[in-house]
Amino acid sequence: MDTITLPCYGGKQGTKTFRKPANVQEMIEHFENHRGWFWLITNAGDAKQVRRNGAIKRWKRDPNRVEIPVKYGLYEHVRLDASYLDRVLIEVTTANTSLAPTLATTHESGLSPALGGV
Repeated sequence: MDTITLPCYGGKQGTKTFRKPANVQEMIEHFENHRGWFWLITNAGDAKQVRRNGAIKRWKRDPNRVEIPVKYGLYEHVRLDASYLDRVLIEVTTANTSLAPTLATTHESGLSPALGGV
């Protein structure tokens, strides 16, 4: 799985790691599972988040033909088709590495660190 790291919104929101969908079906499944929010590569080379703005249109005779209406900002909107597949990004999430102490951890005093144990 090849990943790419891009600045988000021109670097104003830091950088994130993404991967590209393998095919049109993976792109559609991602749109349906994430409530319509996804990332696109802009012409400037950074990543921006857009949302689906309607139903995904599919064709029975050609399963690779698809149109997805998306919206960005207040007035900008476009219909994405399979030719936009190279611009669609899927965010790679990292494992949740929470540093918060758990109540199940006990020490020599018998109390967990959250309850004052050392």
